[in-house]
Amino acid sequence: MHGIVDMARRRAMVLALMSFAATACSAASPDTSDTELATEALFGGHCYTFVDLGVRSLGVAPGSRGAAGDINARGDIIGRYFRPYLGTGRVPRAFIWRDGQVADLGSLGGPTTSAADINDRGQVVGSSLTAVVDGANHAFLWERGTMRDLGTLVGHDGFSVATAINDAGDVVGISGTATGAVHAVLWRKGAIVDLGVLPGYANSYPRAINARGDIVGESFTSGPGRAFLYRDGVMTDLGLLPGYGTMSVVDVNDRGDVIGAAWSSDLTRTGAFLYRDGALIDLGARASATSSYPHAINARGDIVGTADQRAFLWTADSARDLGVLPGDQNGSAAIAINAAGLIAGASYGESGVDATPVVWRRGIMHVLPGPSGGPSSINPRGDMVGGVWEDGTLYPALWRRGPCGRKR
Repeated sequence: MHGIVDMARRRAMVLALMSFAATACSAASPDTSDTELATEALFGGHCYTFVDLGVRSLGVAPGSRGAAGDINARGDIIGRYFRPYLGTGRVPRAFIWRDGQVADLGSLGGPTTSAADINDRGQVVGSSLTAVVDGANHAFLWERGTMRDLGTLVGHDGFSVATAINDAGDVVGISGTATGAVHAVLWRKGAIVDLGVLPGYANSYPRAINARGDIVGESFTSGPGRAFLYRDGVMTDLGLLPGYGTMSVVDVNDRGDVIGAAWSSDLTRTGAFLYRDGALIDLGARASATSSYPHAINARGDIVGTADQRAFLWTADSARDLGVLPGDQNGSAAIAINAAGLIAGASYGESGVDATPVVWRRGIMHVLPGPSGGPSSINPRGDMVGGVWEDGTLYPALWRRGPCGRKR
């Protein structure tokens, strides 16, 4: 499904945002009348309730960083936690939360698993170590309690990783090749298809696939490369924003709008872009920002992200600074947006874990209940998932939207 892609990368971005320490942007904060503080975020006759997903029952290693990475339309949640391993060690494991119950996804025989995406049918994709001695990593499809090995381009001894799935069950990811390169691949109806690379590059990596089968990602050799759109069997280079050296992709919606970031040659500055109908649009320039990054796009083409360390919303006719909470010194970030325009994110205080989870509705910021942390994904009805800090450990969490004053 679109909008919920490459969750390992998104979780990493959220964790990075939680821990960065930088000076506040010089732009003025919105008036405090634009910020509503409440024990529960109250609007539209609905409230948010903080829900502990119960992952502790699976055996979480103290001091580890787990998080819920994705939530589908019916409320199924996937994420990651770390389990103690071989005494003082720890290994990442994937979990699913459904109908109030949490369960480990299992594995392909090895000790580690990672869930990357879930579609609205409840199918989960990711990767797991297999039982072979050298620990080969293989892509998997999990459905109705069963994990199936999706295989590789070069047989059982090769490696593969699944990164995204759409509601038709088409899966994209990467696989090692016979030459030692890494290629983007598509698993469809039991077959694996090598998507190839852009001319002049050795490797490729897919980030997302939409409902009609458009695939977006990057092609590269040893470092950052160029962004691509794969449609109807053809891989197309999206071009390059002026003043930048490389391009990366974040997401694609069902209309085929692509968002991503251009990177300066020294990788110190990013510029958010939108690729629509064959043209590149510089979103950073629209926000008058030195550096910008997009995190998500919804079905109608609204985009959220950051510009100069502040949460931003880009629509067809505007670029809006969403502000920060009063007193926060390290900016804010808008991480996810649904079709109704609800925006999930966080506002950042002084310390690396001083992150306040927030939701924006009609441009107004509302504080979410629960510990410090932040959401990374939102579903159509407004439920959000992410991670919260407790006693130095990052735990998966859910913020559930429902009628105020009722048991939810």
